[in-house]
Amino acid sequence: MADRTKLRQLRKENHTALRDWMTRGQHRQQLNLPAGSTNTLLEVLTVLIEHRVAIHELLATLPYPELAVKVLPKAVLLRWGDLEAYDVQVSAIRHVLLEESASLQAKDYCNTWLHACTTDNGSLRDRTIARDPNRWRRLASLFPDAPAGARPTGIDPECWAILHTLQHAAWAWEVTPWGAAPRTILGSLYHDHPALQRVCESVAAWSDWGEVISLPSGFTWEDRMVSMETGLSAQAH
Repeated sequence: MADRTKLRQLRKENHTALRDWMTRGQHRQQLNLPAGSTNTLLEVLTVLIEHRVAIHELLATLPYPELAVKVLPKAVLLRWGDLEAYDVQVSAIRHVLLEESASLQAKDYCNTWLHACTTDNGSLRDRTIARDPNRWRRLASLFPDAPAGARPTGIDPECWAILHTLQHAAWAWEVTPWGAAPRTILGSLYHDHPALQRVCESVAAWSDWGEVISLPSGFTWEDRMVSMETGLSAQAH
């Protein structure tokens, strides 16, 4: 009973933060939420997966982001992760175009590729072209210093998508050893850190975000509860 009461309190705090966020910057009008929307986390997050800057901002505002994303149906969560991975891939291709050391051939290849994978606002076709492992291998042959973009062999596609949400959904991410690492090395981090594998596998199999606490952050869940309660107490005065 005590755990359920605490969970209701945490969800209430998330809802309060969402309500406050919605009053800033006219987010409702900007994002064209459906008529009759009651601004639940499910409604808002489902719309925001198409607006990654906004969803990042909202999740950074919520005190318990992993509780918020848990309301998402698995299909919506995976679509969000797929779009996050797509953003990383497009950014990596654009990065090569700005590299002085990249050959003209590599830049021409990336320019053609970029045009092909950005025709329809991240549609399935766009995402399929952006993640094509053959294209990434070809780029590596033209420019060995190109950022990584393809899903590494051995990482399940669902885990790959979930991995790309953790920076925003896992409260401890910023204070892990890789909190400031570029997203283009997520595949290497996944292979090197079993804790990341456990989080992704638990979410993929059971929608269980509890393994987030196993990330090497130096903080325990109890530490976080104390810090949050201290913060809320300070805000009340």
